[in-house]
Amino acid sequence: MSREILCRARAEALAGLAWAEAVAGDARRSQELLDRLDQDPDPDRAAELDRKVARGHLLIRTGRFDDSYQPFSEAAGLAQELGHPDMSYACLINASVSAACNGEFEHSLAFADRCRAIVRETGLAPLEANALAARCHILVRLGRAEEASASAAAEAELAERLDDPALSAVADHDRGMACHAAGQHERAAELHSAALERDPPVSRPLARLARAESLVALDRLDEAHDELRATALEPLGPGDFPDTVVARLARVQGLIALARGDHALATKSLEEAARTWRRRAEAERPGDRYMAVLADFGRPPVVGLIEPRRELERTEAELAALPETQPTTTP
Repeated sequence: MSREILCRARAEALAGLAWAEAVAGDARRSQELLDRLDQDPDPDRAAELDRKVARGHLLIRTGRFDDSYQPFSEAAGLAQELGHPDMSYACLINASVSAACNGEFEHSLAFADRCRAIVRETGLAPLEANALAARCHILVRLGRAEEASASAAAEAELAERLDDPALSAVADHDRGMACHAAGQHERAAELHSAALERDPPVSRPLARLARAESLVALDRLDEAHDELRATALEPLGPGDFPDTVVARLARVQGLIALARGDHALATKSLEEAARTWRRRAEAERPGDRYMAVLADFGRPPVVGLIEPRRELERTEAELAALPETQPTTTP
């Protein structure tokens, strides 16, 4: 075996190890491996692609989101040149989520749009569906509900053309999230119910809680309470962000109590939610759990992005809006 082939194999192995350490291991070890790779003055293009991808993930892991855009963008271009549009998609979707984690949602949307254009042009329909899902959730976060709904509808149409039941269930979930954000609670509750019946690869606890919140808005309080009980029975994985579920449960419980006129329980529940979000906000390291959604559900990590400070602000606003005079608690 020639020295050139051995060197290429070594570089590929080191880049793979650096990537693995960056996404699920020791970030310092990943940096050490990348430093060793940097000693090679003339890597081939495939090795350079692997190196840039590993570096982008390390920058995300260590919370240096701004710095990750360049290596991912460069890697995406290199992947295109090498004839790997699937890898180009992966680089751009990672850049999109990095921008979302950094609070730059317009920038995140631009990366997601580039993603979709690449996979649409090359006929990678399942990846296009993922790009549409990412666009939907980014647009929801930007408050552009009509565009979010359109993106989710396109995702559903693509799933139908592919005759993929699992993808259709995921699309119903995403359409439900868009309807929920738009205040179309009847339709949101229907879509989430239909999606959950087919057990799509999404966070079931978070989907149930979104449905419960829609049911509160519809004054279907007994059904909302049933959803809370069902949420508590769902198994949890890393992609469900287990340490946030209690805060979300408590908040919806508070909304149900408020709708029933039980202001004491509403206050207690919302205060519990605020305390939990406050602890999460103080300890927040979004890069550490960046890959959880991708690993558990195979979805772009921008789906289900957790923003503790934003959740805390919303819960505190709901607490501040509670009536000062608490009427007699209803049973």
